[in-house]
Amino acid sequence: MPWNSKYWDIIEQLYWTPPYLGFASIPQNKWNRHEELICVPKELINPKGPIYTRTRNIGEQLDWLRRKEEILNHIFDLTFSIVADDILKRLFYRPLGLDDDGPFESFGREINERYGWGMDNVMQQDGFFVSPSTLIGVELKLEAKPSPVQIVKYAAMMTSEEIFSERRREHGLLFIIPESSLSDYWAKCGLKGPEIDSSFIESVPSMDLNKRIREIIEKHAYHFHSLLEGLKLAVVTWSTLREELLEIESYLDPSQLGEQTLQRLIVGFRSQIEEHDGTGVN
Repeated sequence: MPWNSKYWDIIEQLYWTPPYLGFASIPQNKWNRHEELICVPKELINPKGPIYTRTRNIGEQLDWLRRKEEILNHIFDLTFSIVADDILKRLFYRPLGLDDDGPFESFGREINERYGWGMDNVMQQDGFFVSPSTLIGVELKLEAKPSPVQIVKYAAMMTSEEIFSERRREHGLLFIIPESSLSDYWAKCGLKGPEIDSSFIESVPSMDLNKRIREIIEKHAYHFHSLLEGLKLAVVTWSTLREELLEIESYLDPSQLGEQTLQRLIVGFRSQIEEHDGTGVN
């Protein structure tokens, strides 16, 4: 069994153990029944939050999750925070025309603390890879529509990284999409092709950007705009990515300990691409 099946084991365990997610049950002996209503003591609920109830059995829940982009993001994050730099270069940097040998570091939600964003929901990047000379973002797409706002957010995040650390030589943003979305993808991003012209930012309504992103753009205008205009863009399909993974698997030697581990890692991610609804591969 590929390793991604273990991820689903964890999800199933969490389904049956709500306290692991911070939920507390209210036993029926605490309920007060009034005809068609059930009341519970107010001290047992969060007065500032919603009340949740389970609406799906475990099978329905797993099927529902297999259609969600966030789940594929989780498998992606685990895989590409572990995988060798040479694989990252081949899969993500070469399509952008970037020649960088790393070393690469992957950043997730820790950027909130790193950039002083606190608890603000500034952005939810799918992949953000940092090296001494480049910064790239990787955006995973299933059914969600592309938007020029996403490009602006990644450019703002890269600007924040350079303010925190140092300027990089090159920047890129790679989209991984279903084959069916390929024909008009750039048009839906507000572009004529994989290039950003000087008028692009003007086409993005300010109201569509959250307060923190607007502050970055306004406070570091020259830095942001120069980075945005030089941002390299590219798109690959899930089918193409799967073929690349299969080719990598084919030349790995499972008799070598390191290559055996790498092969298992890649097989797990490829399996998730093949199983996940919306990639167009299954």
